[in-house]
Amino acid sequence: MTERYVIGYFREEKDLLHATGEARRRGYRVLDAFSPYPVHGLPDALGLPPSRLTWIGMWAGIIGLVLGLVLQSWTSDYDWPLIVGGQPFNSWPVFVPVSFELTVLLAGVIGVVALFMRSKLWPGRAVPILPHITDDRFALAINLVDASADTEDILSLLRASGAVEVVQGDEMALSAPLERAAGQGNSLFYRLAWAGVVLIPIVTLGGLWMARRDLTLPNIVVPTQMVDSPASRAQEPNAVFANGMTQQQPVAGTLAQNQRFFPYKSNDADRKRAGLSMTNPFRPDPESLKHGKQLYDTFCMICHGASGGGDGPVVPKFPNPPNFRSKQSLRLRDGEMFHTITLGRKKMASYASQVSWDERWKIILYIRSLQKGSLSPAPAAKPAGGTRQAIAVR
Repeated sequence: MTERYVIGYFREEKDLLHATGEARRRGYRVLDAFSPYPVHGLPDALGLPPSRLTWIGMWAGIIGLVLGLVLQSWTSDYDWPLIVGGQPFNSWPVFVPVSFELTVLLAGVIGVVALFMRSKLWPGRAVPILPHITDDRFALAINLVDASADTEDILSLLRASGAVEVVQGDEMALSAPLERAAGQGNSLFYRLAWAGVVLIPIVTLGGLWMARRDLTLPNIVVPTQMVDSPASRAQEPNAVFANGMTQQQPVAGTLAQNQRFFPYKSNDADRKRAGLSMTNPFRPDPESLKHGKQLYDTFCMICHGASGGGDGPVVPKFPNPPNFRSKQSLRLRDGEMFHTITLGRKKMASYASQVSWDERWKIILYIRSLQKGSLSPAPAAKPAGGTRQAIAVR
């Protein structure tokens, strides 16, 4: 028997909700409601039971989580164990990202597949397309199940609820949009697209099966040089480089990372040049002087003495170093002192490997503070082997 329908079109979702509830209250059979987007409260107005799609998504997510954990545990602990940073093979915190991704992937993909299967929207199946329901209209379809249905009352209900258009007819009259949709789905491009979706996985799996590769062996790596690169010790000969050395000298005119530019050699001319071009970047504030004194007591006091008078504990076993209050020392510029600390001079060795760049400047700050002090002769001890004069700072 041919069934008859009445379809009302609305501009507002609130009108659709009101008409749906009123039609069900009067006992009419509501076939379906159509909307360009999900309308809150419409499933309840239609009397639909709660969707089971959420349960499908939950169980699909649980399956993805279990598969992710099992796959990684089996791979890391049994099939291909690798020592990474000394951590245990079965280290679950490392498994969290992949397990999370599989949980989301399976929940999303299986949920969408279940939605299409439950809605019977498989490839090639066309569905009725009512005018404007995917654009700016809402529609309510009421089934006239028998001749006793009050058609006039239904039409009046739809118009009173705000319907801007009411259409009535039988299945044949309402199937014209369906035929148009079916014609679009049967086009050559549509068929070729679905054939590609089906054939690509089949061809891929068939190719893997025909290759018959032993999956227990490591992956094929091309090029192999990136995996098995030859390693050489720093001091070993190396035929790769033209000079036959493994450890190469820095390129001329370049500096290593964190290296300071110091274009001076260990001679008096360069020492004078350093004095003219280099200045102390630090101010004689209490913090810098305190740090400079600590460094001076550690590295300099053993020879130059606590007051800078050249009377350290190693004297006279070691020749007297310069007195910082002598005229020659007072004429020295900061850059000249920095050059001497960095490269050494005469019997004084270089301290560049023990004292950093900034620390050398702070030592010079402290030496300047000693030079500004008041020096006076102090009683001199006469140790065996010679005499010496002690200089004290007030």
